[in-house]
Amino acid sequence: MTEATPDDPAARDPFLGPLRRAHPDVDVVVLPPEPLAAPSTLDSYADAAAVGDHVHAVARRLGGVLDHPAEPVSAGWWRTGAAHRYVVRVVFAEVAADELEPRLQRLGRHLLDDGWDAGARPGTDPLLVEITGRRGPVDVRVAGYRTASATGVVGTVELRLEGAPLMLDAATVRRLEQHAGEGRPA
Repeated sequence: MTEATPDDPAARDPFLGPLRRAHPDVDVVVLPPEPLAAPSTLDSYADAAAVGDHVHAVARRLGGVLDHPAEPVSAGWWRTGAAHRYVVRVVFAEVAADELEPRLQRLGRHLLDDGWDAGARPGTDPLLVEITGRRGPVDVRVAGYRTASATGVVGTVELRLEGAPLMLDAATVRRLEQHAGEGRPA
């Protein structure tokens, strides 16, 4: 049986303290928090800008395959865990309903022919199909929807591209965001 002492971290813990008092016969071990490891190397501004430029180029190229003007919805740096990823989201709106499936099939074939590790899965209504792929440092997700509008049933294609995860410090992210605000993709 282990008794709580004033130095006992379990006795001071808001969750473990009541547990310790309710079950004094149970040994409670509290490990110190593991320090967050600092990345061994940070990616440079130039590397990050190149990833952003590349993701935008891929989005333009895939928009050309869909043969429809793109309406950019968002682009920017997103933090995922310890890393940052450059994400571009583009919407191709008001695709004729009978053209939606052939365009998505053409895009899927293009991704495979272009060396992407890609696959499609049928979606549930209203999602028509979802295509996902990866090539080098870029992940892509394409979703096709059929929706009702004032002119009848139309299709919408949403394209989301994510660049490779990069280890960036806060100053580099601010600089990248500042340049994006000045019209630069990254």
